[in-house]
Amino acid sequence: MRPVCGVSFCAPQSRTCSALLAVLGASVHPNHLASWRKAFAQVADLHARLFDDQKRSITAQIRRLRNELIRLNPDDLRADERDLAERILNAL
Repeated sequence: MRPVCGVSFCAPQSRTCSALLAVLGASVHPNHLASWRKAFAQVADLHARLFDDQKRSITAQIRRLRNELIRLNPDDLRADERDLAERILNAL
């Protein structure tokens, strides 16, 4: 069963998720709430993919981070975030 917020690693019916949605729902225009949910889910899912408790070499971890950065949709990022992602990719 998916939790209230739709994020895969949250506990179903999580009080934290419910509280977060209540705060967002009260302070964010309804037209923007879906965008916030999508963004929150993307960050949570990215976290789950990068930090899954599997033992890997540093090389494998760097490869995973690089692959995830490449997968990011530039249209979903602000200009400063795109610049940061590009700088990180270049450093890797």
